[in-house]
Amino acid sequence: MRNPLFTAAGFTLALTTVSCSSLHQNAVKQAADAAGVDSIKSIEFSGTGRWYQFGQAPSPELPWPPFAVKSYTADINYETASARVQISRLQEIGAGRNRPVPTEQKVDQYINGNVAWNLAPPAANASTPTVTPQPAASAERAAEIWSTPQGFLRAAQTHQAKSEAKGENTEVSFTVAGKYRYVGTLNAEHQLTNVKTWIDNPVLGDTLVETRFSDYKAFDGGEFPSHIVRLAGGFPVLDINVNNVKANLPVDLPIPAEASKKPSVVVAANKLADGVYYLTGGTHHSVAIEQKDHIVLVEAPLNEERSLALIEKLKETVPNKPIKYLVNTHAHFDHSGGLRTFVDAGATIVTHDPNQSYYQTIWSNPHSINPDRLEASKKAAKFESFTGKKY
Repeated sequence: MRNPLFTAAGFTLALTTVSCSSLHQNAVKQAADAAGVDSIKSIEFSGTGRWYQFGQAPSPELPWPPFAVKSYTADINYETASARVQISRLQEIGAGRNRPVPTEQKVDQYINGNVAWNLAPPAANASTPTVTPQPAASAERAAEIWSTPQGFLRAAQTHQAKSEAKGENTEVSFTVAGKYRYVGTLNAEHQLTNVKTWIDNPVLGDTLVETRFSDYKAFDGGEFPSHIVRLAGGFPVLDINVNNVKANLPVDLPIPAEASKKPSVVVAANKLADGVYYLTGGTHHSVAIEQKDHIVLVEAPLNEERSLALIEKLKETVPNKPIKYLVNTHAHFDHSGGLRTFVDAGATIVTHDPNQSYYQTIWSNPHSINPDRLEASKKAAKFESFTGKKY
């Protein structure tokens, strides 16, 4: 039985299936041949659907907030492990949420090797776009390359993947860079139906990212899924209907000099009043209140690197007093990413009641991909949770 012929950037491929008896033999090679992996060096796919803001749920038990995606375009160069993703999106306001009127957001994201950056329109009185390094996003963006059908099968061949029969399907697994595990499923038609991989997150630890593919069609760029759903942390982060695919377009994404510069973590202590300090520097800030024999710190944002810098600055600003309490205002990941460092340092976490059980659950997850201090110490978190107000 033969699938339709398709043409991609000057070449023609015939996709041929194999009998069920040989389905699990050389499964990766059969799927790669069917997908034209050896011929497809780059791919562009575009569509519409939804994007979801990871780590920004209104409350811990709810899914990530949705955005309507007017356009989504991904350009991937498999040979250079580079990609560009452009998104035009508009936040959807759910019932009961008091939010400003949403405006359209245009996102331009890049990855080349292990260097990630964003590009924004030129600032006022400037002629060139603004490059913003995104080192924390590099693993996730690399995973998006190798979680496409052609990317997964190419990587499976390169990394000596193992194949195992799972009924009529074949499970394919391999590891990249010694720590990033990929597991994919091939169906009887040699189509990749899902990919699972794990990346590090300061809040969730080893975080499952699953990409699901369905409704394969013969596009201009070859056979490719027309529906892609990606989940992270148990909830969708992307759901798009693909309407256009092209193979072997030029995808040249040189790394700007500014993109390779890792932003330094700088904390400045600004005295607001006697014993009250506003700790600035970077995108997210904290407030420290000096007590008789300890310090109360409000907010531990972003990640462990930021929290360690806060601890060092407070040793300098308010010497010989421990940080006894860490006040966490809400569970958004940019405000809770540094909490684990203060648990390890012995601080009591003061937060709203629903957050305590959430943190206790997710902090039990392994942090093996990028171990932090709490992963090493295994200290139990101390909480003072409350509802309403705490005096």
